[in-house]
Amino acid sequence: MLPMSFVNTLLNTILLIGSYSSHETNALRMYDFNTETGDAKLIAVMPVADASYATLGANGMLYAVTESDTEHSYVTAIKLSEKNAEIIGSVKACGNSPCHIAVSPTGEFLATANYGDGSVSIFPILQNGAPGELCQQLHFEGHSVHERRQASSHPHCISFSKDGKYMYVNDLGLDCIHKFKLAKNRNNFVSVTSEKRITLKPGSGPRHIVFSKDNTHAYLINEISDEIAVLTVNGSDMSVLDYYSSPQAGGMGAGDIQISPDGKRLYGSLRLKNDGISQFSILQNGDKLAFETHTPTGTHPRTFTLSGDGKWLLAACRDANAVEIYSLDPTTGVPVYHSKISCDRPALVKFLEF
Repeated sequence: MLPMSFVNTLLNTILLIGSYSSHETNALRMYDFNTETGDAKLIAVMPVADASYATLGANGMLYAVTESDTEHSYVTAIKLSEKNAEIIGSVKACGNSPCHIAVSPTGEFLATANYGDGSVSIFPILQNGAPGELCQQLHFEGHSVHERRQASSHPHCISFSKDGKYMYVNDLGLDCIHKFKLAKNRNNFVSVTSEKRITLKPGSGPRHIVFSKDNTHAYLINEISDEIAVLTVNGSDMSVLDYYSSPQAGGMGAGDIQISPDGKRLYGSLRLKNDGISQFSILQNGDKLAFETHTPTGTHPRTFTLSGDGKWLLAACRDANAVEIYSLDPTTGVPVYHSKISCDRPALVKFLEF
């Protein structure tokens, strides 16, 4: 562990990179990213292998999930302080291939989406910020129309309603979003009897979702159909307005989705064919999208991240062994290649906005 400062300045912010590296150097890395120059300086290496996703909690806590089989998958809590980063706890994820992690709005628990076995694992957050032992697990059964990729449930993302009363689980295998009301019981945080489903088009494969700042709309990228679904949000309810796709779609491997900080543009990554970032403008108060352009990237951009100032887009190009750095044109929002951070099979890239 290297000494570091987590104090943001006008020039610097913290960048997080996780990988699926098969090397002994497989770890979670933190960089000091200069938002004026696009330069990144390595400042910490945390021994968290196969980190597929991470999220910030309260009081400077970072939670990362290891994507592996049931025996070797973990949830790890990292305390970020003024001078260092320290692992304070780790528990088994109790699920196969967990690919996403989210902290409840109240900070009482965290949950992992376990792609491999169709489950969600729920853990209490202890007083010191570390995860406690598994307290609840949700299991989903069923299938959808794609014989190979939708033969069973595959949870891929967890989110929460703005009022903090509901949890959503995107299920790539079942073409739906599971909706659960949250309970007030530390041994049973989620009310299973309250489950409802928001249904997507058959063969969509819902993956990641983002919400507009005013929480009136949600934008869901679908991995198998390569489409973005526009949903209206009314309280805790969501309904699909329409689907949009890039002319470059067709690889059946859409990955990540992000909204520009000004709320005017939407970006989505394509994989397996025409790998890169497709860009859309958001129109009619969020109800519609219009395709603008597609920017090729290195192979397999699994995740990407936007800086809070709207100047930079960084893509974790897994099979190109690089996190590619793009500046965003201030007028058009188009990504322009700047440089890259070489690393073995990057899976996660994320700016940490405190």
